[in-house]
Amino acid sequence: MQDSRVIIYTKAEDAVKNIEKSEDKPSVVLVDGMLEQDNGEYQNGANVVKKLRNLLGNEVIIVAFSSDDELNQEMLSAGADVEFQKPTGNFQKLVKELEDRLNQGD
Repeated sequence: MQDSRVIIYTKAEDAVKNIEKSEDKPSVVLVDGMLEQDNGEYQNGANVVKKLRNLLGNEVIIVAFSSDDELNQEMLSAGADVEFQKPTGNFQKLVKELEDRLNQGD
């Protein structure tokens, strides 16, 4: 497995802009369904998923990460790979799923 690092952005717009500028692309991105700190199109998780998928292609795992199942479904339809409902979701299941997907290339 490749080296991993965690970067947390509180605004989706900042995350997209930094990913666009960086040569290092993430392996996994978690996207919330409703991003209240953002403005306009960046408030909707499905729009953010579409932007990230267009920017990163299929090399990155995008996780729909919302407490609202309907928003998770919208993000899956927009291109997310897997959904994880918070706060009651099973973190161990998510970690196992991500490890399995990240290790597919090994």
